[in-house]
Amino acid sequence: MADSGVHIFSSRPRLQTFPEELAASALAATLQPFHFLIRVPALLFLATLSVFVFRPPDLELHHLDRVAFVVLLTCVLMRALLLKQRLPWRWSVSAPMAGLLLLSLYTPLTQPYDAQTWSLFAAKIVVPFTLFHLAQLVFFDDRALLHFEWFSLLVLGYLTVVAIASLVGATWLIFPKYILNESLGIHADRARGPFFLVMTPRLAQRGAG
Repeated sequence: MADSGVHIFSSRPRLQTFPEELAASALAATLQPFHFLIRVPALLFLATLSVFVFRPPDLELHHLDRVAFVVLLTCVLMRALLLKQRLPWRWSVSAPMAGLLLLSLYTPLTQPYDAQTWSLFAAKIVVPFTLFHLAQLVFFDDRALLHFEWFSLLVLGYLTVVAIASLVGATWLIFPKYILNESLGIHADRARGPFFLVMTPRLAQRGAG
């Protein structure tokens, strides 16, 4: 009976079977990209901004910016939870923005089945409001701010080149080419191209600063 008790209550670790090891390896491989994104929130934030401003409107990629936004929001909030960061709230800025969000919510609520109305509400109010606060969690050190400064300088250089090329007629310098497509949208020239909704990058810059 003593030997039986020793075997029953033995503290030796149980060896994993092959299916368990395979499942553990698959889970680790699945979470590895997520772990990488959590470690580089600044690069993820800038990549998301790039998706927002460079997504071609004439291609079947209309869900790409939404996926990028959800990935950014999930990774940044998960990182804040792991690091026990407090969610940023500046009363002088956040409270008026929250009030504007609530006031702007009236129009979508009166047209609950109009997808375009909800899309404009998200693009002009919800997404900038969210990015403004996420930027304060992401750009908290000198290295992250340096990345944002380089990104801003590249964007400024790009806009300068495209503006000058548009004025002098050097269309071969304009990229992406869908900006030159007069049949695309109702706006003229560069208003059809990237940075049409400039509020999103501008509020993100305010939050980073």
